Amino acid sequence: MILDILRECRNHPSAEEVYIKARMRMPTISLSTVYRTLKELVNEGKIWEIKVETENFSRYDYPLREHHHFYCKECKKLFDVDVSINGIYDIPHKIEECRAMFIGICENCLKGGEYESL
Repeated sequence: MILDILRECRNHPSAEEVYIKARMRMPTISLSTVYRTLKELVNEGKIWEIKVETENFSRYDYPLREHHHFYCKECKKLFDVDVSINGIYDIPHKIEECRAMFIGICENCLKGGEYESL
């Protein structure tokens, strides 16, 4: 069920946000069960844990495709960023994954727009 929630939820939710959605489907689920399940899914490589230096919690992502993230310092939103590293760097090694976090101000905040909460 937790994996299904992450597949459907593309806004990089925190464990607490996953918990709220999980309770809609299973009212008896505990927050500790959600944390434990998220940790297992990360360890199995089925989801990504995203840590932002300025936040004291993790966010989670179901990787539909290889991508990086952009974090907006203003609205605190995470955006998926498609970045291909094939052919860009001359690296003689086999790259299996690369996860980068770009940090700045998103297009909407630059325009003075308001951010919809998660």
